[in-house]
Amino acid sequence: DGRAESYHVEGEFGRDVVVKTNAIDVLRRELRVRRRRPTPRSYVFVGGGVGDSYQPLEAHYGLARQALEMLLEVGLPAHVLTKSSLVERDLDLLCALHARAGVILSMSLSSARDDLGASFEPGCARPSRRLETLRRAKQRGLPTGVYLMPVIPGVSDGPELIDESLARCAEVGVDFVVCGGMTLKSGRQRTHFLEVLARYAPELVPEAAHGEGVGPLLLE
Repeated sequence: DGRAESYHVEGEFGRDVVVKTNAIDVLRRELRVRRRRPTPRSYVFVGGGVGDSYQPLEAHYGLARQALEMLLEVGLPAHVLTKSSLVERDLDLLCALHARAGVILSMSLSSARDDLGASFEPGCARPSRRLETLRRAKQRGLPTGVYLMPVIPGVSDGPELIDESLARCAEVGVDFVVCGGMTLKSGRQRTHFLEVLARYAPELVPEAAHGEGVGPLLLE
């Protein structure tokens, strides 16, 4: 979804990464404002949306960890959503923050099957690896959850696959699962998805879209 032009992300999504190196300074400034004008306490969301705070560059820059350290300092709870097992690096910090203010650690995935993850979520930790991260976090007392989204029409939305994914979530002991469908915006997001789908299951791509990456996605 982050590839859509409406997000104004320049370059090739997933390869050309702009690092917000001033993120901690901005967060510190925002928290100072909040201290002067108290607002109802709520979870600060770390990651998710268009970007992932634990993508590979986080291993070098450590911006997500610094943000969590600041939240621990001021005593604000956090909800971390990621597709990366790099978050295990910060389990000690997440546990300390949970003891003081509260933490939720969530992973998003389209299916619990590694073969589907390899095709539709390349560059991410395997779904089985993400679930193992949640198991480890749960064993350390952290509330955990799964965002089973997007459920891909014709690919991961069959009853057997849904049941399998939910069973795997139950096995690792997550506290909740949120399911969501797939949005397909016209432009480079749809073009990219249809190209990936054509490699995985060409019979699911409308004839009009073959070789063009355009046209509606019609699945029965």
